Amino acid sequence: MDSCTPCLIGIAQRTIREQPGPEPLDLWESVAREAAEDARLPLHRLGSIQIVWTDSWQYDSPVGRLAERLGAHPRHRAYSAVGGTAPQRLIGEAAAGIAAGRFDAALVTGAEALATRRAYRKAGEHAPWSHPADPKPPYGWERPPHPSALAHGLFLPVHTYPIMETARRARLGRTIEEEVSERARIMAPMTEVAAANPYAWRRTARTAGELAADRRYVGWPYTRSAPNVLIAKPVRKGGDEVLKVVFPDGTRAQVRYPAKLGLAKMGSRPLWGAWVDGRFRQFVAPYAGEIEITRGGKPIRHFTPNVTLWPRPAGSGTRGQVLLFAFGPWRLAVYDVGQGLTFEQRMTMARQVKGRVTEDGYLVLSAGEGVRAAPPGTVVQDRPAGPQLWFGGLGKQRVALVPTPHCAGKARMPAIDGPGRRGEMVCRGDVLVAVTGPPEFRRMVLDKLRVTLT
Repeated sequence: MDSCTPCLIGIAQRTIREQPGPEPLDLWESVAREAAEDARLPLHRLGSIQIVWTDSWQYDSPVGRLAERLGAHPRHRAYSAVGGTAPQRLIGEAAAGIAAGRFDAALVTGAEALATRRAYRKAGEHAPWSHPADPKPPYGWERPPHPSALAHGLFLPVHTYPIMETARRARLGRTIEEEVSERARIMAPMTEVAAANPYAWRRTARTAGELAADRRYVGWPYTRSAPNVLIAKPVRKGGDEVLKVVFPDGTRAQVRYPAKLGLAKMGSRPLWGAWVDGRFRQFVAPYAGEIEITRGGKPIRHFTPNVTLWPRPAGSGTRGQVLLFAFGPWRLAVYDVGQGLTFEQRMTMARQVKGRVTEDGYLVLSAGEGVRAAPPGTVVQDRPAGPQLWFGGLGKQRVALVPTPHCAGKARMPAIDGPGRRGEMVCRGDVLVAVTGPPEFRRMVLDKLRVTLT
């Protein structure tokens, strides 16, 4: 064999389940040392170190910090851009460098610690990790999204891939049920592989039937919880489903509807309004979570450990800067509209608006000194401003439940309607039910959905 023939001589892998776990730099170092031991290669012989981009933390010098830890002095150093093929591309570059005689040994590594970041965030703490980049670099797109895609929020794989998959289904002439069955058939054997792999994040084998029945949508046709919605589990009663819900003010209710309506599978999000010094602001839950606000960028300011200020997102019309609140897994955005809030008013909101997550996953909010919450039935600019739950997200089908005392005389359409989305509403006791979507869907909601405050 030629001395410049590339060979894979050492490997290592780790999955961290205990939280909080190590930071990415620690993970890079540990797997690098394990792989070098597997290869029986002294680390000082490394002529190349390449690292796959990590979303968990931006270091000031990723490759330099790892090389320092390993006692290596590689001539070739690379930190990848963001892309699904980045690991394979780096391996290809390492092999090409060895084949060309530029170096004798190369290390390619990568790590994510997003579960650890979430654990710190849930505890209201900042990740105490080393060597942060200052200033934070721009997001490392391999190919930045087109401005028109950014304007419509179409940049996450969870948004773009479903569009392509839906187009493929239409070209093949498949019904939705046929597509679900086919996708479940393809995925079921993969869960068996994961169940046998000690490094897999989820090690549960699932049958095709189980996968087809578990439709917790991110974006059609993908079935996993969306970033910023709650997929609660209803109770089946005959041909109906009964869903227990909690509104953002803590009010509880039972919602009964025909099972084929699929309300629970649409996922729910909280809306809540409040005044600070007489200026009204609405707290909304972006469907795709914080990435809709952050776009992989850097915040303008940290007000508290769970509240940050962000620039105006592209495509947000006349809205201004955004306060982003983190309450456990939930992300709520407060947009500046009209007369902007002062620094002091923003700080009051950051300090005085509190959130707790119920055992069943709903978010309940409360207001402290200087902030006044909008009670049920409040109307601002001819729209409901009190606590609400919205079901649905990116499609035309949406349902809003709005507690409204004396509903018949106070009903106002919540902001789920718009161009191409005709809205209708009906009062169910002291709860307003509003809906958009195809006529058959609207009629079923208006005629069959029942809400009982408990």
